[in-house]
Amino acid sequence: MGGSIRSFVRTWTTDLADRRICSNVVSPGAINTPLASPQSADVIARIVSTVPMGRMGEPEEVAKVTLFLASDDSSFVTGIELFVDGSRAQILSSVILASLAGRDQAPFSRLML
Repeated sequence: MGGSIRSFVRTWTTDLADRRICSNVVSPGAINTPLASPQSADVIARIVSTVPMGRMGEPEEVAKVTLFLASDDSSFVTGIELFVDGSRAQILSSVILASLAGRDQAPFSRLML
C-alpha cells in the first residue's frame, strides 16, 4: 500500500475524530481473483511460496475484514492498516531487515520474489 494512502488515513483519523468517523486501510495480499486466473501455475506457485500461510487469499476473506471495519464491532478501531495477506508483508519485512543486518531468516530468507 502506498505511503500516501497511509498518510491520508492518519490525517483523517485525527481530523474526523470529533465526528466519530473511523478511517482505516485494508491492504490485501495475493488474492485469488479473476486477475490471477491467466497466470501460469509456476507464477501462482511462486506467489504462494512467499505467503507463510501457503495459499492465496479469497475475495470473501477481504470482504469479511472490510465488513468488520465498516460495522459497529470496530467502533474503537481507527488509523490502522490491516493486512489481509497471510502474513506475507510482515514476514518479508523482517526478512529484508534481517538481510540488511546480515542475519539469515530461514526458510523465508530464500523466498523467490
